[in-house]
Amino acid sequence: MNPKLPLICPKCLSLGEEILLDNNLVCSRCASAFPIVDGFPILLEDDLIRTDLASGKPLDGARVAFYQNDEKYLPVSDAQPLLHSALAASSGEGAVLEVGSGRGAFRKVAADHVALDLSLSALRRNLAGHPGLCASADLVPLASASCRFLFSVQTLEHIPSADRAFAEIDRLLVSGGVAYLSPAWHCRPWNADGIPARPYRDLTWKQKLIKVSLPVRDSVVFRAAASIPWRMWRRLTQTAPGPLRFTKLRANYEHFWMSDSDACASIDSHEAILFFERRGYEILNPQGGAISRLLFRAGPVIVRKTVATKG
Repeated sequence: MNPKLPLICPKCLSLGEEILLDNNLVCSRCASAFPIVDGFPILLEDDLIRTDLASGKPLDGARVAFYQNDEKYLPVSDAQPLLHSALAASSGEGAVLEVGSGRGAFRKVAADHVALDLSLSALRRNLAGHPGLCASADLVPLASASCRFLFSVQTLEHIPSADRAFAEIDRLLVSGGVAYLSPAWHCRPWNADGIPARPYRDLTWKQKLIKVSLPVRDSVVFRAAASIPWRMWRRLTQTAPGPLRFTKLRANYEHFWMSDSDACASIDSHEAILFFERRGYEILNPQGGAISRLLFRAGPVIVRKTVATKG
């Protein structure tokens, strides 16, 4: 781990306190000790999961399997011009933090790139010898204003408390820092059961009704008619900084029927824009004014924290 990037205790952070860990990764406030496995500090709030990961003991349960699994990571190309231009637009001191780095695709994006992922096995497999943290995106064990650039690709939709993850992004960025966020926006609740991909004969009658309605539900006209009035209302009424609004989904960690079967958060890209806009951020993407933001659906949301950003 980069010694110039001080680590803080995630247990104390969950209580609103930023307590620096000592050189042995022990917290002076709560006396919690955080192990290092193959060069990766395990900075998780849960004592039992942290201990089991350090010992190599298999974890029980569905959600916790994420801590040791990297089979579901999809290859991602790092040849994204917008990502590199966003990095160039950042300023100030601090690290380049990637949230959800287990696939290792972006390790060369910057010399001071730091990987953060919930899956220790993914870090060990794909990022051996690279600065990284086994930690949660909704409780990042770094001090406030410690990142000049933060980016996340295909990750935020897999965080149950997506609102806390967005609050962490705001906390971590320095003035002039840039965030590049490219999750799978607008994840659909029926993906957990693989309804679009499975044949009718395998579905219940309720699932069949959903499947037959998908051509209408997925049409541009229907989705626009359903979302734009709500977005307009939110833009008119959400005038002060508030938490990210999103829809919790039932994630399927047993059967990976299709892309985002294991998504647990459906995030409207417009809600992400509003989250930062109401805090005084400069919106770099989508370009244009309120209309382009109102109509924006897919692609990365890129924002820059300004001096006047509201806390």
